[in-house]
This record gives sequence, C-alpha cells and structure tokens, in this order.
Amino acid sequence: MAYFEFRVGGAAGAGGLVPGDGRGAVPRALLRALISLFHPRIFSLMLWPPLLALLLWLALSFAFWGQMAAWISQEFQAMDGVSWLFGWWPFSLLASSIGWVVLVLMFVPIVLISASIIIALVGMPIMLSHVAARDYPQLQRAQGVRHALHSLLGGWLNVLLALGGLLLLGVLSAPLWLVPLLWPVLPVLLLAWFDQRLLGFEALAEHADAEERRAIRRQHWRSLLLLGVILAIIGFIPLLGLFSPVFGALAFIHFCLDALARQRSDPLDNVSYREVDETELVGSERNNPEQQRLEERSLSAASSLAMKSCAASAKTNTFAS
Repeated sequence: MAYFEFRVGGAAGAGGLVPGDGRGAVPRALLRALISLFHPRIFSLMLWPPLLALLLWLALSFAFWGQMAAWISQEFQAMDGVSWLFGWWPFSLLASSIGWVVLVLMFVPIVLISASIIIALVGMPIMLSHVAARDYPQLQRAQGVRHALHSLLGGWLNVLLALGGLLLLGVLSAPLWLVPLLWPVLPVLLLAWFDQRLLGFEALAEHADAEERRAIRRQHWRSLLLLGVILAIIGFIPLLGLFSPVFGALAFIHFCLDALARQRSDPLDNVSYREVDETELVGSERNNPEQQRLEERSLSAASSLAMKSCAASAKTNTFAS
C-alpha cells in the first residue's frame, strides 16, 4: 500500500505581469517575447549571435564544402540498404548530388543550433535578468550554494545533454530521411526538441529549484514542444530566421516564468507528490517519541470514554428494570 506526501508552496507576490490561467500560454509567451524584443537592452543581442554563427559556418563551408559533399555522397552510395534506392525515381535524380542536398538541408539547422548555444551561454543570463526584473518581480530566485553551483555548471551540462540528445534523435531518425516528403518536417521537429530542451532549462535556471523544474516540464511538455515547433518554423523563414534565436529565448523565458508564477500562486499547481512506502511511514512513526506519546494519550482517552459509556449504559438498564 502506498501513501502520498504533499507539499504546498507559498503564493507569489504582486507586481509585474499578471500570471495567466494556463490557457493560451504559448500565444501569450510569443506576444510578450515580441514586446520584450524591441527593448534597447535586448535589441542589441538580436543580431550578433546568429551573425556570428552564420559567419563561422560560412567560413567552414567555404573551406570544406566540396570535401564534405563528396564524402557524404560516397557514404550514401556505399550503404547496401540505400544504394539500390538511387536506381528508382525520384531518388535517381539525387544520386549525383545527394551530398549537396544533405549539406543544404543541414546548414540552416546547424546555424540556428549554434546561435541558440551562444545565446544560452552568453545572452540568456542578460535576457533573463531583464525580463524577470521588468515583468516578474514577484518571483523569488532560488537560494542556496547548491543551487548556485548547479546553475553555473548546469548550463554547460545542459548544452552537452541537448547536443547529445539531438545527435541520438538524428541517428534514430536516419531511416526517415529516405522519405523525401519528410525532409521539411524532420529538421523542424529535431530543432524544436533541441530548443525546448536547451532554452527551457536555461529559462528556469535562476528562479526554480530542481523539483519545480521537473514539475513544469512534466505538466507543460506539450506546450514547450509546440513552442519549439513554432520557433523552428520561424527560423527557416528568410531574414526572420536571423532574429529567431533571441526571440525564441525570450518566448521560453516568458512561458517558463509565467508557468512558475502560476505554480507558486496556485496551491493546486504547486503540489508535489512523493510516493511513500508503508514500511517507511510506519518506521518513521515508530521512531518518533512525540508521535508515540500522542498515540498513547489518544488510546487512553478512548478507553476511558468507552468505560464511562459502558457504566452509564449499565446504570440506565438498572433504573429501567
């Protein structure tokens, strides 16, 4: 048999933006991010991270594009399960240029991923401090040396985990890349997962503890993924894609801080469950002297009340007879 242990947090204070009710959280986060984007302090961050990533990958492409395209084409044609496809239409049209096609499909996601990493490590603390102070002053930051160390080291660890997960998903989805109809879909889904994993963590790094982060990701994972999909689509739009990393970071900050404000202000949203085994519960009660004394007093009072009730009943029967 199992019990549930409940913990309810305190309410958030007033001030700043009023937390939403949970409905329309994604459009609300996008609208608030658009408003925050034009603040002078944020506007200065809008261009240099994506431009830096773009220039970096253009330089690498200029130096190694031909060699990489030839290597990718050779690897594809050497695969027994893939080479026979190039004898069929429309794959036959791609046989001589598959390396170029793969590099073109990968170029924009790689630039966006690189820009998101730069923003997560360099620009996110600036944007988070600005948005939190301006729009969510009621949210208290998580305290403690352990949290400070986790926030400092967790950013780099989160980047490594997000990149590792992206590579794993890319390998697992490799057979799906053989279907041309999925070529526009797969980069969007992979980039959406990466953004919600990377930026969703960074948006809560300074304000939420580990338990609150887990609760928000568990309750809002669909909305976080939907937000990632929308931002990934924006990233593939010419010109707008240059602004999407900073805009996406702001959207995740607003979404996550709004969810954290609702969680702390609504007791029903701030209940954390921990399943406690019956043996653990009984053992803790057995080792608690104060609990034992209370139980002994309760049993004594119940016994005394039962004896008095029996005596009163006997007297009543005597009088009746």
